[in-house]
Amino acid sequence: MVRFSFFVFRFSSGRCVACGAGRPIAVALLVLAGLAAGCGDDDTTPGDGGDVETTGDVEGGADGDGDGEAEAEGEADAEPEAEAEGGADGDADSDADGDGDGDADADDGGGGWTRTLAVVASDYLAGGLALIDLDTVEAATPTVVTSAATVHADAVLACRGGGVVDVVERMGSDRLARYQVEGGVATAGAALDLPDGSNPQDAQVIAGGASLAVPLYEQAAMDIVAGDLGAVTSLIDLAGYADADGLPESVHVVETAGRLFVSLQLLDRSGSIWTPTGPGVLAVFDAVSFVPIDVDAVTAGTQGVVLVGSNPAGPMRVVGPAILVSSVGSYGTDDGGIEAVDGATAEALGFVITEAVLGGDLADWIVLADDTGFAVVTVGFAEDRLVAFDLDTGAAVGVPLLTSGGYTLSGLVDLGDGRIAVGDRTAGAAGVRVFDAATRAELTTAPIPVGLPPVGACIVD
Repeated sequence: MVRFSFFVFRFSSGRCVACGAGRPIAVALLVLAGLAAGCGDDDTTPGDGGDVETTGDVEGGADGDGDGEAEAEGEADAEPEAEAEGGADGDADSDADGDGDGDADADDGGGGWTRTLAVVASDYLAGGLALIDLDTVEAATPTVVTSAATVHADAVLACRGGGVVDVVERMGSDRLARYQVEGGVATAGAALDLPDGSNPQDAQVIAGGASLAVPLYEQAAMDIVAGDLGAVTSLIDLAGYADADGLPESVHVVETAGRLFVSLQLLDRSGSIWTPTGPGVLAVFDAVSFVPIDVDAVTAGTQGVVLVGSNPAGPMRVVGPAILVSSVGSYGTDDGGIEAVDGATAEALGFVITEAVLGGDLADWIVLADDTGFAVVTVGFAEDRLVAFDLDTGAAVGVPLLTSGGYTLSGLVDLGDGRIAVGDRTAGAAGVRVFDAATRAELTTAPIPVGLPPVGACIVD
């Protein structure tokens, strides 16, 4: 699980809300109660345009699927509220265009659909793919298709360019599914089943689009998949990096400087709460041969990059010459942060900003082109905040843009035009909210409903 980004219940990586990396079971129960009260179209709850799932998770150190959110079993319910047919969802609240069909027609409102935000939404019983016309988000009635497709209840998104959206369906489905998005319509394309119970976490484009790297949370391995989702073409062994239980808990992967960097949480699963066994690690591989690269010639064996922080459950992204990766450590202790790794030398450079500065457990973050950053943090298990920070100085900036209940804010997305978006899972008022990145003022008149609570999102180009 990611942070979806991506807090919401995630059992996805095998870590139930009560069995994750360190969050109290009591919090998990509270969240479950909130989800039960807020399931439905009227209760809607997205990364950097990549995977949205980026919210904090309940477990306290691990979120079970690597995305930072705690998730429920992810079984589709008999009456999913997001529907592939585009028909009625049984809830007038999600009928953005007012025509009673449960969604906004593709030719309503903004008309052009020149830029689309794809949103994966879930109440962890059912899941759906929604589409928002970004040219209309500041209108009184934004153009939204809440029922573009039905997806697994535990899923994250990755937009590939050319209108391609890949859905990573995690625990309980173990599948990759591709959609072509155009004009407010999502057309199902190729799909690939992965080993049962493997719990894929990410699907990162590598080799110029020829392949995808897919970390498997419940196996000590990462699949290399053909770019057309035709087959698994290679398997990268991660067993040498695992701790005593044999599973390194791989979460995300990036490619830079001819190498693949894979983030590993390294959690002790022996108790009801999963806890870090030590610092997180980035395993490093040649991006062509997939041969492991030893970054520490002094220590015996093949060593990865040892991070300062533990439990790197959050997003990992290449920003300039550096890889930025977020670690949450143990929940409630503000011992994590965003740290930098030199992509060329594979040297850990330390934290660029800490949870102590940000003011809470780090769930998600993005950095804009001018090095302005935004993060979702959870304070005292009871309150979520959307905060701004300066990557250059490592300081928080101003007051929170948004304050909400604990584990209600999901993923962050840089819309690439001076605006940012965040998912809000507040019961009865769930949806996607858009802010001006410079003024930090909210541009949406109300959260934009997407059928089910939003978990993650990405920009469709």
